Amino acid sequence: YDPDIPHREHRLAAYLAEKRRTANVYWVYPTHESGYAVRRKEDGVLEVPVPARYGPLELPSFLIDTPQLRAAFARVFRSSVNLDLSETAVLWYYSPHLSFLSDDTAWDEIVYDCSDDYTTIGWERAGEISRLQHSFRIVRSKLNGGSQDRILENADRVYASSERLHEKLS
Repeated sequence: YDPDIPHREHRLAAYLAEKRRTANVYWVYPTHESGYAVRRKEDGVLEVPVPARYGPLELPSFLIDTPQLRAAFARVFRSSVNLDLSETAVLWYYSPHLSFLSDDTAWDEIVYDCSDDYTTIGWERAGEISRLQHSFRIVRSKLNGGSQDRILENADRVYASSERLHEKLS
């Protein structure tokens, strides 16, 4: 593993950012940073961290998409971040996080590029992790599944990196 080698989705974002026809590429992601700040990276991609905080509480990022918190995060996001969507605006997901963005009608197209199954609890067998960790993973997988379903409902295009994922998403 080399953290300096960009993942496929990072390479795609950088590729799109260098195109003359592309006005902006925003990389929106949940984080444990404390504030909203749009930052331009060297490759031209604009990073937009979304703090996984609710008041003073730091939350696991998948909780942003719970039905109880989704509206609050959407309100704070819209009041804190000004995305320039004056040109053709494509929302491109690579994971089932921040599903509230797919509810916005400003997008000309929504793409879900699924390269992993975020709805599983992992590879460990019973007894290899604690009951608490196992329970936590079950909750995470169910919430990710709900977020993924919400994104799939709004998506215009869906890509899967394997036949198994394709069957699961269909």
